[in-house]
Amino acid sequence: MVFDSLEFAVFFAIVYAIYLCLRPRGQNLFLLAVSYFFYGFWSWKFLLLLVGTQLIDFQISRGLDRLTHPAPPAASCGSASS
Repeated sequence: MVFDSLEFAVFFAIVYAIYLCLRPRGQNLFLLAVSYFFYGFWSWKFLLLLVGTQLIDFQISRGLDRLTHPAPPAASCGSASS
């Protein structure tokens, strides 16, 4: 599917109409699913590339979040009175 084709124009119009009817969380999930379909429609190799890079990026962002926002220390069960 090429961006300047009639096929893409119809695809985009349908996707945009559905997108406008969804809530923000649903919009994000819908666009993710539609992007997978779009890249998979062109070539399954691009779909694998897209999914692979997204998984790598997600894991890196989780690691960076742990570095910048460490978990608070666990509360102790005993008292520190002496």
